Amino acid sequence: MNTVKLLSVILFILSIGENYCVGQSADYKSRNFGLAYQFSYNNNTAHHRIPLYWNPNRHLFFLGPQRTSVIKPLGDPIDDYENESYGLNAGWQYTFKDIGNNMRLFFQYEFTYYQIKKIEHQLGPPVSTEHTLSRLENSLSAGVSVCLFERLFLKSNVGFGSGSGFFLLLDDNAFVTANVGIYISVF
Repeated sequence: MNTVKLLSVILFILSIGENYCVGQSADYKSRNFGLAYQFSYNNNTAHHRIPLYWNPNRHLFFLGPQRTSVIKPLGDPIDDYENESYGLNAGWQYTFKDIGNNMRLFFQYEFTYYQIKKIEHQLGPPVSTEHTLSRLENSLSAGVSVCLFERLFLKSNVGFGSGSGFFLLLDDNAFVTANVGIYISVF
C-alpha cells in the first residue's frame, strides 16, 4: 500500500508542468527544479531515496521520502530487526568548483530520519518485547557531479556521518557513508 502512495505522489509531481521543471543550469542563472534517485550505504543500512530538488545558483536543496533496508543487525544479533522502514531525507549541497562544461565538485550535508522496529529476546517473562528505534543520521560528504546528457546528471560522494543526532557527533555511532545519485529534470 505504501508503494502505491509513493507512486501517486511521484506521478502528481511529474504532472506539475514543464514550465517549472528543467535540468541543472550550467550557467547558474536560473532556479531549477527536478527529481532524483539516490542510493546510500552506511552503518549497515541501505537507503533508497526519491527526493525533489531545487537548484538555485551553486546550491542544491533536496527533500523527499526514503526506504531503508537493514543489511545486518544494528545491535545484538539475537534480536530480530524489521528489514524495511520508511523515512524522510533532506539535505543541502554546494558546488564549489566547475571542471570543464560537464563536471562539478561539491560538498553535501544531509539528514535522514527513519524508525526501525526490533523484537528483543530475553530469558525471563516477558520472553520478548517490541521496541521502535528512531534514527536520526546526518552526514557530510564531498563528491563529483557529471552531466551525462542535457537533463541527466550522475553524482557520487563519500563522507562520514553520525547516528547520534544533529551536527556530526563523532562517537560510537559515527560511520562512513557512500552515495550515488541520478538527478534528472522532470521535463
